[in-house]
Amino acid sequence: MHTATHLFASWLVADMVSKNNRERLSLTVSGLVPDMDVLPAAVTAITGGTQKMAETYQQYHHVLAHNFTMALIVVCVALIINKGKYRVAFWAFIIFHIHLLADILGSAGPNRSIWAIKYLFPVSQKEVLFQGQWALNSWQNIIITIVLMAGIIYTAKIKGYSLVSLLSKRVDRIFVETIKNRL
Repeated sequence: MHTATHLFASWLVADMVSKNNRERLSLTVSGLVPDMDVLPAAVTAITGGTQKMAETYQQYHHVLAHNFTMALIVVCVALIINKGKYRVAFWAFIIFHIHLLADILGSAGPNRSIWAIKYLFPVSQKEVLFQGQWALNSWQNIIITIVLMAGIIYTAKIKGYSLVSLLSKRVDRIFVETIKNRL
C-alpha cells in the first residue's frame, strides 16, 4: 500500500491505544518504519538518479525492513523511547505488522508483479506472498485510503486534535477548527 495509507492507519490505531503525544508519535512511526527505505529512492527520483538505484530499491524494498528482525528493533526502540512501557512496545509490534499485512494484500506492481515479504530475513530467504494481491493503485487501496482519511477527519472533529498535531500544534488547531466549521 501507499506510504500515506500506512501513515493514516498507523496514526488511527496509535490514537486509539496511546495516552499521550509521545506514544502516538512513536506508534505512528512504528507503522512507517518498513517504508523507511523509500527515502533514498525518493531522493533518487527527485535528483534524476541512476536506473541502478531504482533497480536496487525494487530488489530490496520488501526485504530490508519488512521482516521480523526489524519488528524486534522497532519494539526495542519503542521501549526505550517510552521508558519501558510494554503496552506501547506491544502496540508498536502490532502496528508494524498491520503495515506488513497491508503490503501483502495490496502492493502489486503496475504489471501485476507480486511483491513478497521475506519475513524471516536474514535467517531465511523464504517469501510470504498472496497470489490475489491487488495493485497499488487498485480500487481496494483507494477505498481503504478514503475510509482512513474520513476516520482522521472524524477523530479530529470529536477529539479536537489530528494527525497534524505530530508536526505542529498550531497548524493542527487551524486544521481542526476548519473541520469543525465545515462539518
